[in-house]
Amino acid sequence: MEVLEDLKKVAEILPTKVIVETGFLTEEEIIKATQLVKESGAFCVKTSTGLEPKVDIDTKISHVKLMRRVVGKGFLIKAAGGIRTVEDVQRMVKAGADIIGTSSGVEIVKELMFKTRR
Repeated sequence: MEVLEDLKKVAEILPTKVIVETGFLTEEEIIKATQLVKESGAFCVKTSTGLEPKVDIDTKISHVKLMRRVVGKGFLIKAAGGIRTVEDVQRMVKAGADIIGTSSGVEIVKELMFKTRR
């Protein structure tokens, strides 16, 4: 399989995180892509860039859960796209994400600080 061979070559020389644009894929395709990433020797699989297509947070959580079932424990999953609140972060971590990608980091920290001051 050409994609797997290419990923293996890159992962041999560089720490590699592979982005799987899950919003474009069916569940079956997400499973296959995630398996390929794990087989390749990459250290991490990422749900998407968060740009296009727009995927709601509940769908993104289902993608993370599916990816976690595929890779098991010990393989990193990065969730990104549409993560804007502390609750979003908590739900992603509960679903199986190890790393959170967000452009709302400052707002999330402020929200967390406000909640802990109460």
